[in-house]
Amino acid sequence: MDTIILSTNNGVDIIRLDGKATMKNVSEITKILDEAKNVPIFDFTKVTYLDSTFLGLIAKYTMLYKTKYNKYLTIINPCELVLNLLKQTGILKFLIILNENTTSVNGKVIESKMATPEQILELHEILSDLNEENKKEFEKVVEQMRKVVGKKDE
Repeated sequence: MDTIILSTNNGVDIIRLDGKATMKNVSEITKILDEAKNVPIFDFTKVTYLDSTFLGLIAKYTMLYKTKYNKYLTIINPCELVLNLLKQTGILKFLIILNENTTSVNGKVIESKMATPEQILELHEILSDLNEENKKEFEKVVEQMRKVVGKKDE
């Protein structure tokens, strides 16, 4: 089961995901990121997979936090698959990656809600804008999601 656990340590939100980080988690994670008073930390110790919608979410917020706080998002203990996905999409260079022991995180379990079509479109557009490879890779997803939300091609 995919789980989101939110805790705070020294005033910093720590978002731990267990399982797959996918469009199923995006709505609630977006809410947490929008309400954060500091740049939160993702604990990916137990994350086994990221889908493209979640990759877009990471890209969006690391750029937003860089502009707002002059800091990038930090991800703790991503597995090799996750690191490869972050590298392939060009996001890795905009993140801080820490590989360290983490203590058990006790916090509030957050219920996942599916991403809206508008969120899926926005996050894939962000991914597409990172580089030409992504533009080609996500072209069909962006095109289809624009049809779903009734947005004309831009």
